[in-house]
Amino acid sequence: MWAEPARSRRASPGERRARRLAAPLWHLLPGRAFLVILLALALAMVGLVAFVHDRAEQTFRHGVADRAREVDAAFEMLLHVTLEDNLRAASLIASDPLVAGLIGAAYQVRDHPDAAAIQAAYRNELRRRLEPAWQLGHRDYGLRQVHVHLAPGDRSFLRLHAPEAFGDELTGFRRLPQEVIRRGQPGTGFEIGPFLPALRAVTPVLAGGDGERIAVGAVEVGSSFATMLARIETHLAVAAAVLVSAEALSAAMPEAQDRLRGFEAAGETWWIDTTTQPVPDLPPSWRFQAAASPALLHAADGIPFWLTAHPLTVYGAPADASPTALVLIWATVGPEWQRLEADRRNAIALGLVAFFGVALATAVGLGEGVRHLQSRIANATVEIRILNRSLRRQAETDALTNLPNRHAAAARLGERRRPTLRGGAVIMLDLDHFKALNERYGHAAGDAALQAAAEVVRRSLRRGDEAYRWGGEEFLIVTRSDLAGALRVAERLRRAVAAEELTFRGLSLRFTASLGVAESDLAEPLEETIRRADEALYRAKAQGRNRTIAATAAPAAILDPVPA
Repeated sequence: MWAEPARSRRASPGERRARRLAAPLWHLLPGRAFLVILLALALAMVGLVAFVHDRAEQTFRHGVADRAREVDAAFEMLLHVTLEDNLRAASLIASDPLVAGLIGAAYQVRDHPDAAAIQAAYRNELRRRLEPAWQLGHRDYGLRQVHVHLAPGDRSFLRLHAPEAFGDELTGFRRLPQEVIRRGQPGTGFEIGPFLPALRAVTPVLAGGDGERIAVGAVEVGSSFATMLARIETHLAVAAAVLVSAEALSAAMPEAQDRLRGFEAAGETWWIDTTTQPVPDLPPSWRFQAAASPALLHAADGIPFWLTAHPLTVYGAPADASPTALVLIWATVGPEWQRLEADRRNAIALGLVAFFGVALATAVGLGEGVRHLQSRIANATVEIRILNRSLRRQAETDALTNLPNRHAAAARLGERRRPTLRGGAVIMLDLDHFKALNERYGHAAGDAALQAAAEVVRRSLRRGDEAYRWGGEEFLIVTRSDLAGALRVAERLRRAVAAEELTFRGLSLRFTASLGVAESDLAEPLEETIRRADEALYRAKAQGRNRTIAATAAPAAILDPVPA
């Protein structure tokens, strides 16, 4: 119990007035009980703030990880497509009979006393023949190199990108041309040269009659990372860089040191070959963090960014070899981080307000204080729920189309495992020629088209139907109808999209959509139903676009567009 001060002297009028005002509180507040209540309240508020912050940070980190994984998948696909495009270009050149004949003739005279002069004539004729194709590929498709090699492939016979420089030695660091000629089969891979690393594709040139044909040479097409990184930055709104190891630089690229910039990180030296933005400062553990999962790091200005590292080894290197190069992809998460910080401050402020409010109420009187405490806790709980709902809504809503996103679909449909308890169907909708629209009119036009398509989908839905932005230009619609009803819904959607007129910067744009429909089978998982609808969608794409195809056990039913 609190004790009154000893009255060793006569109290002043002010002191007596203060004692009279404090007397009601004196008897209402047992000291130890009050301190215990305050301590319990403090612990409860700390736990509450920690819980709110933990939920907000989890949502933030999940969003960052999902974004990084999407970008990584796009990079891997672009890498594969680039190599395939290079291989197609090399095969097209090698299939030209005149080109193959010139390469074969140059190979045949390799032992002639005047081989150098004769081969020079063949080289000039090859250059004249291939120069238009090289200029087109370099200008419009980002090709950086076109080589012609004679068997066994240890020296360059013709470099269209540098015609006066030929005969450079390839043995020891360029194995792909020699392997392709030796096996007589085309190949692709990552290799480094004296000046730059490149993604290369090599096709053999075969000669011989009806009997055994031998490889007399090869055509090589290479592209640098600059074009690919520019596409990544433009389409995915991220930064990217290619780092070459110091060991690879000294062994195979000594002539490139003058144009590259050294990069020190965690005791390792890398050389920046290509970058879309300055590479940020990285902590000592960046290699381990970025390899295990998307690393969430902090820049010098305190704004966090995520980073992934894609190791590249040269063609023919052992599986356990150290990477020759790294492709770094990163992006800042400033707005998301600011929202997280705001949520943290709000949670702390909410906890402090609740704590001091309850403490004040308790100081007035335990009985009244308990009631105030209950009210504060209830209010805090409501605000936490509102905050959590807001965070979840932000995480599950596509900012561009304002439709639920793929994560929302996984959360909502995953609870039911099928659209309805009995029956139902899913529709996959994909905008036709969306990439061409983006490339011709810019991404702002593509965004406007997605928003217009989302509005068409939203207007066309019936009560009980659900629509999601599945990713890219794809939309997922879940309906309670059977297959026939879902086909009617899909066809109505297709016509509505085709009829939609988009006005963009004074231009009138129209676009179409292809749709795939699959009826839900109670015996199959919902993921399988979506997969079948997706397959039907791609059949619609393959059969001319602007149509609806149903995935059924019988041959696919097709609804052709109705003539205007």
